[in-house]
Amino acid sequence: MFGPGIGLTIGLSTGRWEALVEGLTFGLVFGLGAGVVMGNHHAWLVCTIAVARLALEHRLPWHLMDFLDDVHRLGLLRAVGPVYQFRHAALHDHLAAADSSGGAS
Repeated sequence: MFGPGIGLTIGLSTGRWEALVEGLTFGLVFGLGAGVVMGNHHAWLVCTIAVARLALEHRLPWHLMDFLDDVHRLGLLRAVGPVYQFRHAALHDHLAAADSSGGAS
């Protein structure tokens, strides 16, 4: 037997709680990994991962939509359909230059 069931089989056959926990952990990790690689991909998942990663790097606020709504209300962004655009090209150029020169990769 190969896959997520092998750890669970070992855990149940030995009767040890540690092996059971290891088997369930392996099954969960393997299942999530296989689901991400082979499953249907949705834009919200990619957006959530990207926002979380950038927020952890302090390059984006955690509550992104609240931030974008506030900036739109202040007049720095304009909404064109589902997309936000900078209202001022100079601000866009300034932020792009700051990101490319001081951004951590």
